[in-house]
Amino acid sequence: MPKKTPMDEILPLYDAIQVHRNEYDNAGADYSVTTLLDPPRVVFLNKRHLHKVKLYVADLLHSYNGTGAHAYWQYCLEKKKDTPYVCEERLEITINNRVVSGAYDCVHKENKDMYDMKNTSVWKAMFGDKFDWTAQQNIYRWLYLHHKKVELNSVRIIALFRDWSLAEKFRNGPKYPNHPAEEITLENWKYPKTLEFMEERTNLMIKHENDADDDLPPCSYEEMWAEPDQVAVMSKRLKSRAVRVLSSKKAAEDYIDYHLRNPKCKDKLSDLYLQYRPATRKRCEDWCPVNRYCKYYKEYCAKLANFQKEKADAKKKS
Repeated sequence: MPKKTPMDEILPLYDAIQVHRNEYDNAGADYSVTTLLDPPRVVFLNKRHLHKVKLYVADLLHSYNGTGAHAYWQYCLEKKKDTPYVCEERLEITINNRVVSGAYDCVHKENKDMYDMKNTSVWKAMFGDKFDWTAQQNIYRWLYLHHKKVELNSVRIIALFRDWSLAEKFRNGPKYPNHPAEEITLENWKYPKTLEFMEERTNLMIKHENDADDDLPPCSYEEMWAEPDQVAVMSKRLKSRAVRVLSSKKAAEDYIDYHLRNPKCKDKLSDLYLQYRPATRKRCEDWCPVNRYCKYYKEYCAKLANFQKEKADAKKKS
């Protein structure tokens, strides 16, 4: 049988992705448009520690493929005879003595439309919050007006769905994208709103530039791509199944009082106990390369381990 080599041992792929990780920089700027949208904790932990993190091919393969698709897309557009496109132009602005830099993907000069290609998931198109796309493209649109004195008519995303499936299309119907690629027109912000947003984000970064790692502000649940933690009211009678899942310890204790006063209640107070259920933090777990340097992630992992232990202990007792 042919030998199958693990991804991290495929030397040409590993070396190429290592260059890919080190290739991007802010062209001498203090912040890029992309990092301006990130939480300060993510921005500064990356700046301080990313170079110490071991590279795994799987963590960067989607990014690597997306960059390759971008590069060839732009190459083809620029090769087009009498091309109306201008691609990958870097623009910058100084805000409060900090240089913010960004490179838009593509502008159709005749139609005055701006495009950005995203290798993304079907889930993002169907259910995901597109604020990050909207903010990023409107900043590029503002920079284009600032430098070129040309107002663009629209900002658009060309979404390439890496997980699109014809079978899923038949299963999900009209809400599922019709094709593996889709054009999405985003909201045009008023220019003063965009400038105000850039200033707010830049000033937020400046405020925390000198914070120690542990003093950096925590990411919000939205920024962690998580739902709030929950507290379950458990009953020994029901073994591992919850009587009710609530948003806080106080709400759970109030529910127990209500539950016990119900004439149909089959539980006694001694049968009931509370179980803390930490929400899954998808960005922290799967997409943050510097999570090992984050005190909040360490606390979350400790709570998760304790939850799993309590769950296992409860199962043994039942």
